[in-house]
Amino acid sequence: MNSKAKLSVLLQNINDLEKRPLSVQEGEILKYLSRELKRFSEIIDSFDDKVREKAWNDVISSVSLIVTKANMLTISAFQPTLTSTIKSEEIFELMDSLLDFCTGLIGEIVAIVKSNMKDMGLDSITFTVNQTMLTVNVSMVFKGA
Repeated sequence: MNSKAKLSVLLQNINDLEKRPLSVQEGEILKYLSRELKRFSEIIDSFDDKVREKAWNDVISSVSLIVTKANMLTISAFQPTLTSTIKSEEIFELMDSLLDFCTGLIGEIVAIVKSNMKDMGLDSITFTVNQTMLTVNVSMVFKGA
């Protein structure tokens, strides 16, 4: 997955930024992002394993978890009360990369699910981006449901 490479770059950028002088708030933001992105790595690995194993029920559960975590991460990271405390341009660039990562990851997952729809018993899958809340929705319609 291309998103794994983006995730590695994000984590490296966070690690590099943590070595710089930051405000307390900026340091806490980076700790939070680092912790959550490391968890994402585990979830992506699990998703990849489930796809290889053709464990479709687990794949569907993983999709739900990934979408929920991505939405939670972007909503919390882009809170106006939080972003107003950021002074570092590098952290703003990191936040932009975070958004790219989350939407790219979900796009990749939707493409993987789409290519396996028949085996998964799906009629359709829809991917929608809500710009006002920085969230992504994925809807799956199951055959015979």
